Amino acid sequence: MTTARLNYDIAGNVSQDAEGLYIAEFEGYLLSSVFQPIFNKNLDPIGAEALLRISTDSGEVIPPSIFFSQHLKTDIELAYAESLSRHIHIRNFSQSEYAHLKLFLNVLPNNSHSMTSNEIESVMIGNKVIAPTSLSSEQIVMEVLEQDTHCESTLSRTTGRLAQEGFIIAIDDYGTKASNDYRIAMLKPDIVKLDRTIIEDYCKGQSDKLKAGLEAAKSVGAQIIAEGIETADQFRRMRLLGIDMFQGYYLAHPHIAKPL
Repeated sequence: MTTARLNYDIAGNVSQDAEGLYIAEFEGYLLSSVFQPIFNKNLDPIGAEALLRISTDSGEVIPPSIFFSQHLKTDIELAYAESLSRHIHIRNFSQSEYAHLKLFLNVLPNNSHSMTSNEIESVMIGNKVIAPTSLSSEQIVMEVLEQDTHCESTLSRTTGRLAQEGFIIAIDDYGTKASNDYRIAMLKPDIVKLDRTIIEDYCKGQSDKLKAGLEAAKSVGAQIIAEGIETADQFRRMRLLGIDMFQGYYLAHPHIAKPL
């Protein structure tokens, strides 16, 4: 992927709706935020993952995976759309009931080169977004998604730089695609999120992948989140294993976090 500077105007494409929620418009698409809470073993919320919702002018809803892989054609569009997403997520989170907790933000690995630029690291994640809010970098969890990247070493340098600035680093969906032992060893994340398929397999008696994930996380001192908890039995089993945190429809669905 070719490194390119962002020429789009973030502020010009972000506004607030009638309820005070931050939204963004980009190339005919409307971007908005929902949040799914994450809980500790006592079911106290410790944070929330920001999830992007995308719709067209006609009202068609587009899944984020389709939007980023099929509707955006250039490096600049990808980086800009991701920046817009982070911008509205941070703004909406900071005025919600979750503002004192941790905010989990998704990061596309192949856009990591853009995060080293002034437009992203200093502006989109830095002073012009966080400073006007009540959030600190120590509240922001940069969650690296499971996609492959053209250069793992660049991703490692970028996440290392963010960690130096106080951001928390997480690996999403361990056990799928590039979210594996190698990436854990390279990035040395603070948090590893286990993919729901690993939990489903464990509940069916297939424990190898889950044990590997626990060992990989332990090797770098990372905490563990069990994702995709959809039943009481899954939650009970993960608690018995000493998992640190939990996320899934059994506990809470993604929802709009209205301003306080």
